[in-house]
Amino acid sequence: MRDVDDDEFFRGLIWNQLPEARDLMKELERDELELAADLGMPQNGRVGSYSYASIVLVDGVLEPALKSAPRNADLLARVARVLEAAVDSGRSYLQEAVSLRVTDFLVGSPEYWLAFREHAGPALSADARERGRYVEWWADAPAPREP
Repeated sequence: MRDVDDDEFFRGLIWNQLPEARDLMKELERDELELAADLGMPQNGRVGSYSYASIVLVDGVLEPALKSAPRNADLLARVARVLEAAVDSGRSYLQEAVSLRVTDFLVGSPEYWLAFREHAGPALSADARERGRYVEWWADAPAPREP
């Protein structure tokens, strides 16, 4: 039995590994409370894993980090740890959220995946290979460098 649900688990991973994402996470949670109030729904302020993956990880952290020059290797490694833990968690909903939102973002661009893959662990790399089957450039990608 799990002590926290998938969304709380994912939030904790991001919160603990990526302090630079905390302000965005708090803003997203405030927005969720406001939206719930506007719609007359229960106000629990909960944000789902898909939103954390898209808005916080991809839009807020990963895309800016991959576009920056020079790239912050420490930040990319910490993002990779979050993703690896999520994909390797045994939580199917969370695995799907990361795969569809983050892995697809990464493998959708050769530049992004080739810059990020050195940080990816085995579970995330396997997910990227699976998702990469659906993108044209994947078969022609250069092999990773040996460590």
